[in-house]
Amino acid sequence: GVRVRLCKGAYMEPEDVAFPDKKDVDASFVRCTKLLLDEGTYPGIATHDEAMIEATIEHATSHDIDPASFEFQMLYGVRRD
Repeated sequence: GVRVRLCKGAYMEPEDVAFPDKKDVDASFVRCTKLLLDEGTYPGIATHDEAMIEATIEHATSHDIDPASFEFQMLYGVRRD
């Protein structure tokens, strides 16, 4: 299988290449996460955003997706839990 890292950054980009509103970024991130989980890739969900982490766990749990089939990735030192 293919490995994909889905990363939610905090960089200011022009509207023509990025969603300007956080709610749109979050909605897109969740859509992409679900797609990756459902397609059987091995995604690295790279975010510190607790809501995105919870959405990933909720989707995986409700769709019987093995927790060993994806991982969370974070920059060292940003979160300690």
